[in-house]
Amino acid sequence: MLNMISSIDAFGFSPREANGIIDEIQEVVRSNWRKSCASCGVPDTDVARIEGCFDPPFFESELSPNAVM
Repeated sequence: MLNMISSIDAFGFSPREANGIIDEIQEVVRSNWRKSCASCGVPDTDVARIEGCFDPPFFESELSPNAVM
């Protein structure tokens, strides 16, 4: 998330706007990635192996106080 937020000035977003967009994208991914895998025939064992990529715990972590924005 830090990588995404660190470039908001280039796109003219406020931190609040950027976080809102990130929240929307996260929700779409969280709600649909398993369905997409299933529709492509990805085996359950592979889905289990990759699930951490689509809902990693660090997405919701706080930014470090030393983060450069």
